[in-house]
Amino acid sequence: MVAYPDYIDIRKIGINRTGLTTGENCRYSLTINLGLTRRTLVFILMNPSAATENVSDVTVNNCIKYAINNNYSKVIVLNLFPFYISEGEKLANFLKNKSSNDLKIYLDRNIKEIEWIIENETKGSYEIILGTGWSWAKKNKVDQLFIEQAQKIYELLQPKNVYAFKKDNNSFTGSQASCKFTYHLGGNRSTKLENINKFKVNIKCINNEYRLQ
Repeated sequence: MVAYPDYIDIRKIGINRTGLTTGENCRYSLTINLGLTRRTLVFILMNPSAATENVSDVTVNNCIKYAINNNYSKVIVLNLFPFYISEGEKLANFLKNKSSNDLKIYLDRNIKEIEWIIENETKGSYEIILGTGWSWAKKNKVDQLFIEQAQKIYELLQPKNVYAFKKDNNSFTGSQASCKFTYHLGGNRSTKLENINKFKVNIKCINNEYRLQ
């Protein structure tokens, strides 16, 4: 956990979250008002690490830095999975050990929050940046659940302007044509957002699958 930058008024930070059981929390959205122009920047990442109304984390602070450097007035951070867990392996174990009924409740609510944000916060000047990652899901054998959640999000994003960052001149990760995902923006990678080439993502429905192109 780290502090928010000094220029952030934490009293104006909005968060949509809920507790599951002791030690298990969800964050469905994090909204940070920057007070600049009337432009909204939406990030869709893998899952929350630590940021709340009072404390931030490395990824969120670098999203804020990117927004400030590009004259955005608001940052909204969404995630593929809403669970507060910092390490990918621990997240995978959590997903595998949680009952399918419990997962459905929280994942469905997460999708509804993303849908609401996309519908209500992207009517003016906005940009959506995808940074979900993929390799950890394959490695930890939660790839099918990952794909299912990504497909739901891609469907919501299909008519919108969506962007991502390239890694070593590669646009997407995932070996199969139907399993292309954007690179994870969390951790140390977030510290270099200003040095990464950004590109526009096309999302197309092919044989009932939404694919990144």
